[in-house]
Amino acid sequence: MAVEVRIDAGATPPAEAAVAPLVLEHPHTSTGLDNRKLLMWAFLASDCMFFGTLIATYMVYKNRSIDGPLPRETFDVPYTSVSAFVLLLSSLTMVLALAAIQSGQERRMRVWLSATALLGCVFLGGSLWVEIAGLYWHFVDIVWILIFTLVYLIPD
Repeated sequence: MAVEVRIDAGATPPAEAAVAPLVLEHPHTSTGLDNRKLLMWAFLASDCMFFGTLIATYMVYKNRSIDGPLPRETFDVPYTSVSAFVLLLSSLTMVLALAAIQSGQERRMRVWLSATALLGCVFLGGSLWVEIAGLYWHFVDIVWILIFTLVYLIPD
């Protein structure tokens, strides 16, 4: 059921317009698909190609390092596992928000969207913490090089 939306600053809306759902119609395209949806599918396809290339390159070079660090020596598996769980849980809460709004439960939709936003903040906060810790560690490296040079390498 489509509702016609008219903007008139002086008019009072009819009583039935307050309870009728708002459906926005999108202009028809030559493909029959909404351009925004088609663009989103194109973006997802390019993302699949990008990450597919990264994963394939990793798989090709996985065990070819003679003396380099192994993945388990480089990555923090417990931290990465928690991050993956938070991302998957936020995906679930987003699906629940979509299901709630499709069934007309606006309050539940708001709760699930808030949970999704909170989980997104948790994920970004963890990533930011790792980045800041890495930045600080690089700072300590630079300070140590300076101290080592001044104390040990430059003679009196």
